This record gives sequence, C-alpha cells and structure tokens, in this order.
Amino acid sequence: MPRIRYLKPEFFTDEDLAELPFEVRLFYAGLWCHADKAGRLEDRPKYLKAMIFPYDEADIDQCLDLLSRPKSDGQPFIVRYLADDGRRYIAIPSWPKHQSPHHTERDST
Repeated sequence: MPRIRYLKPEFFTDEDLAELPFEVRLFYAGLWCHADKAGRLEDRPKYLKAMIFPYDEADIDQCLDLLSRPKSDGQPFIVRYLADDGRRYIAIPSWPKHQSPHHTERDST
C-alpha cells in the first residue's frame, strides 16, 4: 500500500542521483512511497510501473538496474534480493537516515 513519505531538500542536490536520467530519479522517489516501515518493498517491476508511472512509457527494469549500481560511496540506491520464501524484494539502504515512519504503521515483515 502506498504511503506518504518525506523527501528532504538534499534529495534534489544529491550528485550521485543527478547522474541518473530524470525518470530514474522520479522512480526512486516513487519507490519510497511503496516501501514499508523498514524501507523494503516487493520487487514487482510491472506493479511498480503501474503504480509510479501509470501514464508514461518507462523502462522499469532499466530504472531498477541503474538504482542497483554502486554510487560514489560504493553503496547502491537500492538492493534487490531474494528472500527465503522465494519472493523478490527491494531494500533502500539509506532509509533509516531519511525516514521516520509513523509509530502506528505496521511493522515490516
């Protein structure tokens, strides 16, 4: 379920993010709205495309690939992984630094 999230002013001046195409930057912001309390979400490209870019042509696999590459500090914007249950997920490593989810939000599973 999409959620209201914060974007700090530094988001717009991040030099690593600035190197990415416009649609990748906007997609990254959209991922934050779909992440749970711990900064994780299901890795479902078709669903994410429908939720974040419903009216636009966008290569979501390319967006996810570019966001998965290491930045200048060696860390990626996102980490894609396979859980023990066989489902694919995305984690946003910088999540705790930038988000303070509401205390009533359901815990991450």
